[in-house]
Amino acid sequence: MMISLISTYIFTNELDAVLAARADLSAEPFSSISARRWLPENTNLMTKTKFRIESGLLWVKQKLEAWTAAHDDTQIAWTLGIGWACCGGGLAGMCLVFAKAAVKLVSGTLSHENTGNQFGHLASIFTFIFLAITAVSQIICLNRGLRVYDSTLVVPVFRGFCALVR
Repeated sequence: MMISLISTYIFTNELDAVLAARADLSAEPFSSISARRWLPENTNLMTKTKFRIESGLLWVKQKLEAWTAAHDDTQIAWTLGIGWACCGGGLAGMCLVFAKAAVKLVSGTLSHENTGNQFGHLASIFTFIFLAITAVSQIICLNRGLRVYDSTLVVPVFRGFCALVR
């Protein structure tokens, strides 16, 4: 589930960049940018990894740019709206799972059902961290989806994916 959510986020984010570049008249095509890129000889592992990730994202942008060439901006915005709604809905479903786990932790501690300090464990700490991250990220994705397309498409897809993940 996480792999599909992360890949959907990456492709949607890159499609958003392609749509923004289409609107900018002074932007150059992504294919000409990749032709000038090269990796210096003496680099460390972090620089090589960063270069490979940037090259992969640039390759994705090139493919998306080739795909969007035959489509108008309305269809690309429709695709972006669905993509951001899917990302936000997936994050909302995950947020509900983390919220349920957090409520179980708090209610178990308050009712003395759980003995000891439950909040000192690493799993509890990560539960609350992931709860905060998914809560904020779902709103960001929903906002991006509503910025590019109408709420009659974005909100139902968002709710559908939220119910799917739960």
